Amino acid sequence: MNGIMPLRNGPPVRGARMRCSAITRRFVRLRVRCGREGHKMEIQEALQILRSLAKGANPEGGDRLPEDSVCRRPQTVRALNRAVSALVAAEERERNRPNNAGKAWSQGEDLRICEEIRAGGNLNQIAAAHGRSVGSIVTRLVRLGKIAPKSPSNGK
Repeated sequence: MNGIMPLRNGPPVRGARMRCSAITRRFVRLRVRCGREGHKMEIQEALQILRSLAKGANPEGGDRLPEDSVCRRPQTVRALNRAVSALVAAEERERNRPNNAGKAWSQGEDLRICEEIRAGGNLNQIAAAHGRSVGSIVTRLVRLGKIAPKSPSNGK
């Protein structure tokens, strides 16, 4: 339905989904957040929930899950711990991202990096000054035609 999923007993809502909680047997609304701060918060919430489940506790109150709960099975606990590890790694990558990563380039910024390269500037210093990665600086210079793209090696 083009990114719109119907809510239970309600009209379609863009950016919201309903999922049955296997723990509480209730439907929960998942909020969709945009931006870096929302992303970090979402990861923190997910980590808290996954860690509770991996410890055999209900994330909505902390009481122990029943012994026959799917979340208490060894294979499920291993999967939850793998998910926690993946989210921690994603959070670390997000924390180490340069400030301007993913943001549009301005003409002024294009001119400044070209001038800095012409003056013999170090790519690491230029990247740090612009809040970008070295890879993004190189890619931008290639796109601007200021440097040639790396030619593929033909294995000889």
